[in-house]
Amino acid sequence: MLPTLQFLTQTPEYSLLYIGTYNPVLVGVSILIAVFASYAALDVAGQFNQASSRAAKALWLAVGSLAMGGGIWAMHFIGMLSFNLPCGVRYDPLLTLLSMVPGILASGVALHLISHPSITQRQLIGGGILLGAGIGTMHYSGMAAMRMDALLRYEPALFGLSIAVAVVLAVLALWIKFRLQALGKRYQWLVRTGSSVVMGAAISGMHYIAMGAAYFLRPGETTDASGAFDPTFLAIAVTVVTGLLIALALVATIAHRHIELSRKMATLIGELNHSQRELQKLNSTLEQRVAEEVKRSRSKDQMLIQQSRLAAMGEMVHNIAHQWRQPLNALAILLGNLKDAYHHQELDEKTLDTLMEDSRRLIKKMSTTIDDFRDFFRADKETVTFDLCRIYQDTIRILSASLNHHQVQISGDLGEQVLVSGYPNEFAQVLLNLLSNAKDAILENQIFPGCIAVTIRAENGMGVIRIRDNGGGIPEAVLPKIFDPYFTTKDKGSGIGLYMSEMIIKGNMGGAIEACNVEGGAEFSVFCPLAASP
Repeated sequence: MLPTLQFLTQTPEYSLLYIGTYNPVLVGVSILIAVFASYAALDVAGQFNQASSRAAKALWLAVGSLAMGGGIWAMHFIGMLSFNLPCGVRYDPLLTLLSMVPGILASGVALHLISHPSITQRQLIGGGILLGAGIGTMHYSGMAAMRMDALLRYEPALFGLSIAVAVVLAVLALWIKFRLQALGKRYQWLVRTGSSVVMGAAISGMHYIAMGAAYFLRPGETTDASGAFDPTFLAIAVTVVTGLLIALALVATIAHRHIELSRKMATLIGELNHSQRELQKLNSTLEQRVAEEVKRSRSKDQMLIQQSRLAAMGEMVHNIAHQWRQPLNALAILLGNLKDAYHHQELDEKTLDTLMEDSRRLIKKMSTTIDDFRDFFRADKETVTFDLCRIYQDTIRILSASLNHHQVQISGDLGEQVLVSGYPNEFAQVLLNLLSNAKDAILENQIFPGCIAVTIRAENGMGVIRIRDNGGGIPEAVLPKIFDPYFTTKDKGSGIGLYMSEMIIKGNMGGAIEACNVEGGAEFSVFCPLAASP
């Protein structure tokens, strides 16, 4: 039959009590066992959290529960061994062994909680209550296993205080673990040590307060203690076994960390070797890859430039049509005059010479237009020094008829000769594109009269052309995108004109091209390095 707890209703007389004494060395040993058992359990909890399979988690939980539960049990018996009573004391073996169960179960619940990365306040308090209750149940069931020539009674207030201390310190230990784990892996040893000390204090504090609550009364007759073990032998045996459990738990965690570290190191070495092989392979073909990429890039640039030229051909044909309209009309009139003179027999040598001279002049003008068209589409093979003012004048000669037809006025402030080094035909393509865009903006917004103003200057070592129009400007949302490839706001635009203009100026001539809004319109500025003095 299991004994029950019995409490005092009043404080007994001193003469009726057995007064026990403590061995301070064994008291210290019991506290250290509680602390080391707690440390081992917390260390095992870290392995439980890192385990990948359920079987591994269950194994680590069992190891930690045995280490901590056994530590609580060993602390109790070492503490009991340190307490000497002036009467015979024995222990019931079955009840003594059963007293270990509550500590192991409570330890398992607590370790399962602290293995989580986070915990709620309710879980924290619940875990502390379970752990404290397990410690208390283990202690008082172990006390109930005592067989002695005395009557065991408990003082109710200290009894309740012992349970409260166990619960409060258990909650505090769990809180420290979760509160301080934010410090990172570098301070994990500090977190475990702090939590272990508080957990050990919970176990030891509960035990020694509970011992203070125990009163040992002298009986009227001696209690039979036959069949019980010697407490000294039992305490030493439990201490040795528990010490081995704690040591095995710590060795297991250290060995597991070493194995995991070796595995990660092997994986890292394998990845490093693979990366090294890939790097060597890349280095062996790097020069060839770079050369091929540069070749592809140059080929792509040339294709885009040619595509831009072809896109501009429609504009050129349109301009040529305007250029030829007046000479063709004049030639038609000359042919009509020639026919009339012949019909009226007024065709003499002088009249024929005059008509022929006028015809040759008109045909030469048309031939010059064809030459301009052909020169414009001739690819530049090498850089030369050229005058920005001359390129502007050549471009205006191509555009003038179209500008006049649409009643767009253009003015040029050319200043002195501005010499730059680069590709004149490509630069002329840029200039033609910018002037055509200005004209299109004026026509699209139906501005009358349309005006384009061009200034050419040498500024700070750069040749600068500024083209300003009164075509309404560029929307602010569009302005950052105008130099992007294939971006256009025109219904029939290709979206490569400004992109190629920027590529020619920046990539081929080492200059820059900028756009901004001004009052009533937009302004494009082209910067090219001045040619070196001979």
